[in-house]
Amino acid sequence: MDMVDNQLAFIVTQYDVFSNTTVGEVDDLRNSLGNPIQSDLRAIVTPAIDKVTSLESSTATYRDNLQIYENSQLDQLDSDLATLKVDFDADFPNDGACGSSAACMSLRSSIPALNSGVGTTTDLTAALAATNTWLGSHGVYVASYNSLFDDPLEQIMNSAFTNNGIAASVRDTLNSAKSTVEDQTNSNVFTEIRTSIVNAQTSSETFLNDLQYYDYIRWAVGIALSVFLLFICLCFFVGILLGFFCGNKEELPTKRRSASNVGGILLMSGVGLIFMFSWLLMILVTLTFLVGAPVERYLCQGLTEPYDGLRLVDDFATLNLGSGINSTLNGLIVSCENNSAAIDAIGLGSSFDLAAVRADVDQSFQDINYDVNVNLATVFKLNNQQLRDAVDALGMNSILTVLSGVTVEATPQNYASVITSMNTAITQLSGTAQTSMMAHRDELSRLAGTHDHVAWNSALQYCKTNGPLIEANRTTAVATCQTADDQIVSQLDPIVNTHVQALNTTVTGHVNTYLDWLVLEGENNLGNCRLIYEMFTALVTVSCSYIINFWNAFWFSLGWALFFVIPCAILAMKLAKFYRRMDETDHVEPPAHLMMPIGMNGNGNFDGIPMDEKPLKIPRAKTNKVTPEP
Repeated sequence: MDMVDNQLAFIVTQYDVFSNTTVGEVDDLRNSLGNPIQSDLRAIVTPAIDKVTSLESSTATYRDNLQIYENSQLDQLDSDLATLKVDFDADFPNDGACGSSAACMSLRSSIPALNSGVGTTTDLTAALAATNTWLGSHGVYVASYNSLFDDPLEQIMNSAFTNNGIAASVRDTLNSAKSTVEDQTNSNVFTEIRTSIVNAQTSSETFLNDLQYYDYIRWAVGIALSVFLLFICLCFFVGILLGFFCGNKEELPTKRRSASNVGGILLMSGVGLIFMFSWLLMILVTLTFLVGAPVERYLCQGLTEPYDGLRLVDDFATLNLGSGINSTLNGLIVSCENNSAAIDAIGLGSSFDLAAVRADVDQSFQDINYDVNVNLATVFKLNNQQLRDAVDALGMNSILTVLSGVTVEATPQNYASVITSMNTAITQLSGTAQTSMMAHRDELSRLAGTHDHVAWNSALQYCKTNGPLIEANRTTAVATCQTADDQIVSQLDPIVNTHVQALNTTVTGHVNTYLDWLVLEGENNLGNCRLIYEMFTALVTVSCSYIINFWNAFWFSLGWALFFVIPCAILAMKLAKFYRRMDETDHVEPPAHLMMPIGMNGNGNFDGIPMDEKPLKIPRAKTNKVTPEP
């Protein structure tokens, strides 16, 4: 029980460890609550953002091809080719200069095809401006949408750390629960129990100290009785030795040796001591037997397993440990033998009810307000609407309408064929006509090399082909944004509640871990009373093994000693008589006053003595006859 204070202090210390862990969970709500919510919301919105981002990429490529077409300068090409035709017509040689009518006809027929199919550039300035504007605004809206994922964190932080937020509720509950645990651990129950146990221990120590005086008396009485019995035995033993080795039955009683006489005296002295004190020893044996035997049978045996004596005491009274706590001796000793905790051994279930403490603390944590007051749905819906409107503003149909009638048939291959035919015809010209046509041919080659007809046609065909695809992607992106909008509205609250409940489960898990440990510690380790059992067994061992057993050994040994002493006394008297006995044939003359009157009748009787009275026969010794004086 001396360790109870340290154990109670350790319980409070462990509560602080658990409390710090729990506070760490609520202090880091950004990771424990905000990030999981953000991750789930991002999973909903990511498809829409991916669609819009893909639309942005394809639209940017479309815009670049439009820009290529816009920069093609078809109008300038058409003008240059028209001027070149005029110059051809002006400088075209007459039939005489051709040298061959067929060559001139071929050259003349190729000139009208110079600007065939070139047309003029369609004005796409407005379309390009609208597309560039959309691309710029799209980036802004996507960035704005991505920034929304920071808003849940901040809103949750602001909501959780208000006066009535999650963090404050958890902290208040932790402080309240700590007060409950401290109030229970500061109970006076253990103080009063400790006082009762200390008093019992003090009484036991006093009793054991008193046993030292008893032990001294026991040894003194035992030594005195042992010396007394040893003295009697010594008298018998020495008397027997002296009588056996020094006695001579041929000697007269008045002439026997002193050693034999002393032997007889010692034997009779022992007999005398026995008859003088044996009755006292018998009374002592009887009294010690009447006390020791019942105590051994009903007390000592009752204080060992199965503790029948303790159960008998429990039938009439209980052990009062203070504070209204009553315990049975049998239950206390059996529990302490198994090193049970004080709650089980002493029965502190009502005064130190850890299960009730656990229920109260657990209920207080169940009542924590985990409501996250955030209006995330409105914020996400508003930004999603802005993004959807921006996507919807991409006018691909108007651009496709403009491009539908645009064709660029003139290609460098067309010009190459014209130049080839011109080269054939020019070689057949002569003089200045050949020089003039060669100059026009070189100008046509320059114009053909200056303008990238392949890029123009490729850009135009890309715009015509991918415009409908971009429009379809735009429609899909708008639908995806709408789906994300609907999912946010329908799933936001469940998502938030799910993660709030996960936080609640985490906090409750910490609480239950501590409370389970608290109950187990209290029921199994708090105030282990093995020392009480050891003190009880030590007291029983000392009382029974060193007191009652010696007590019973005393009457047992003394009783058997008396049992043999009485026959020894009888034998000693017989031996003393035997050592002093004379032979039957020895005779001694009677004294004078015992002599018969003189004169005997003829019948052999003395005169005056009736015949029926026989005269006294006096034994005579074999040798030295004693003659009575006249």
